[in-house]
Amino acid sequence: MTTSKQELHTSRFFEWKFALAITFGALCIYYLLGFSFTSQSFDFTGVTFWDMTYMLLIDQLLIEYTFVSMLLYLMDRYTHLLKITDHVYQASTLIRIITKYIPLFFGAFFLINPVTQTLRYIFRNADQLDWSIYISEYLFNIPLYVTYTFFSFLIGVVAIMKKMSHVEEVGVAQNVSNNRIVGEHEAVLKPIL
Repeated sequence: MTTSKQELHTSRFFEWKFALAITFGALCIYYLLGFSFTSQSFDFTGVTFWDMTYMLLIDQLLIEYTFVSMLLYLMDRYTHLLKITDHVYQASTLIRIITKYIPLFFGAFFLINPVTQTLRYIFRNADQLDWSIYISEYLFNIPLYVTYTFFSFLIGVVAIMKKMSHVEEVGVAQNVSNNRIVGEHEAVLKPIL
């Protein structure tokens, strides 16, 4: 069974509403679980409500939205580059697809981190830029890598599950429109992209 160009377009990983929802969810998990492995700090002395709101909107939401958007875009390109397709309607599909994305989850940090952490460093320290602090605390360090790799994996798994549910819905709709019922054990090849 082939897929139309419109179906391929609507089943991409990156959709701005989904990226925003994932960003909110990841930030909630980060703060609820006290997931701060990083050495980055922010001085809250004399910070007003509006300063805090501004900091949360820019430093957290906008910069982390940039991270999530870039990760989802990389997942789109990775899927296209490797031509990842798999069988839908099988329980083992999710694990098989996730394993194909593991190299991306471990490597995405090195592509995304310089952008997001540079934005964060400039936002926090625009009045006094000290590049030695930037290199030691913001650029590439192990605690930051562990945190971002964990969230890359978590966000990636959620995105893959969403994509599979979308492809499955499209496949069911196409099969119903063709007056063809797909049995439990019959595999339907659908690209993930």
